[in-house]
Amino acid sequence: AAPPPGSIIAEVKGSGAALTASEQTTVDVWTIIYELHRISPQILTTVIGTVTASLQSPNSQMRHRVTKLLGRLFYAPTSNIAVQFHPCYREWIRRSTDIEPKIRMSMVKYLVSILSNKSGEKDLCREATTALVRMIKQDPSIDVRVRGVHDVCDLAHSQESNDSALSLSDKSNNGPSAIISADLLLAVGNRVSSKNKSERRDAITGLAQIYHKHYITQELKQVQSGGDDCDIGIILDTLSKTCRLDEDGE
Repeated sequence: AAPPPGSIIAEVKGSGAALTASEQTTVDVWTIIYELHRISPQILTTVIGTVTASLQSPNSQMRHRVTKLLGRLFYAPTSNIAVQFHPCYREWIRRSTDIEPKIRMSMVKYLVSILSNKSGEKDLCREATTALVRMIKQDPSIDVRVRGVHDVCDLAHSQESNDSALSLSDKSNNGPSAIISADLLLAVGNRVSSKNKSERRDAITGLAQIYHKHYITQELKQVQSGGDDCDIGIILDTLSKTCRLDEDGE
């Protein structure tokens, strides 16, 4: 009979160095656990504590493997693992400050995926947002910060706009979608003043695309619906709102 999942984890956890040396020939136990979870979700109740403990491994490759496994489990649309094992989720969130840039880079991907797939879980999204805000504003790696800007802007742009135009300056509004908070958009805006040219450009471009889709396009609907006979007052009003013209139109 095959050994239970717990014993497999214990064996791999205790041989982190060997795992690195035989990476090409050793079975990826983390992939096995993920696939077993898809067949029988309850299997994680016996191993997730041990898996989460491996996030503290001194072996960066081990930490990265575990970070990716838990990330996939937590953001899976059909899984409630992050809710059921919330302490493990919070421990995983701490990898957003890992010393290894590649681990933090992976965290950006998974945190944004949680916002996308778990928008109904307010606590999960709030914690993911807090981590992303900090990473975009303060991560020491420009590559990690830029990845955060790209992924957040891509998610915001992909969301459907409401029928009414969004007020991006309204503090009561959470942004293009409830899953993208005002604080997260402000974090992206913070990078507009970056000393790095590429980071400034990407932040400006991303925010401009969001503004165009979720605000300007909505305001232009009135002009488009009026066709060639659209009232000049509606046109001027739309220009004033979208271009922020003063009262004299200058």
